[in-house]
Amino acid sequence: MGAGGTVNPAVHAIYAMAKVVSQELRYATVTCLDVPQDTPANEIVPLLNQPEKYQMLVWRDQHCYLPVLQPRRLPESQPIPAFSTGKSYVITGATGALAQQAALFIASQASCHLCLLSRTDPLGTNDKARKLSELIVLLQATGATVVHHQVDIANEVEVAPVLAQTRRNYGAIGGVIHTAGLAGDGFIFRKDEAEFRQVTQAKIAGASLLDRLTREDMLDFFLSCILRSRLFLPEWDSRIIPMPMLGLTG
Repeated sequence: MGAGGTVNPAVHAIYAMAKVVSQELRYATVTCLDVPQDTPANEIVPLLNQPEKYQMLVWRDQHCYLPVLQPRRLPESQPIPAFSTGKSYVITGATGALAQQAALFIASQASCHLCLLSRTDPLGTNDKARKLSELIVLLQATGATVVHHQVDIANEVEVAPVLAQTRRNYGAIGGVIHTAGLAGDGFIFRKDEAEFRQVTQAKIAGASLLDRLTREDMLDFFLSCILRSRLFLPEWDSRIIPMPMLGLTG
């Protein structure tokens, strides 16, 4: 957690990566501790010796807590539309299936602007470029305005001007859906530093950058997601990327 209880986008990425490590290494146990920055080391060292393969713990005021999901009854109210006419929505990893489904759904719900981001040139000749061009045509047919930008999502020099242009030309940014990510096949412990950085850059650094660049926007949502089915193949084919996160703008 960040100062004042704000959410740090990197936290959930680290938790998910640690969980994968506990699955890949049969004899390793992993403990993730959420502690205030001024916590003395001698208070938390005893917590590191845990019998469970993977565990998340929270340390506050010399007490240890285990996060537990509990059912909560929400007050009855009129549903609030998730997407608003006239707003812009940023979707990264635009050539992926998650991004394409998200874009089509948003376009079917509101007359809005879609800012698509990916490394692919839609005017290219490969299969990704062809599918991206087809997606743009489908979205425009719904009445949405669509602009694709070819950028490295972890590069602030490339991303910041795109967001500024989107606000200036198409209105306020209402939400971010971050699906960009590079698959990292194989076990984590077999990766060298260069490959590790390459795999984590788009998902983790990209999420952190988008979070920072949109903090002045009144976002309705910030969703970072990834397909995780391949984590459970027989050979534990891992991707060093976080599980779905929601609400990174706290």
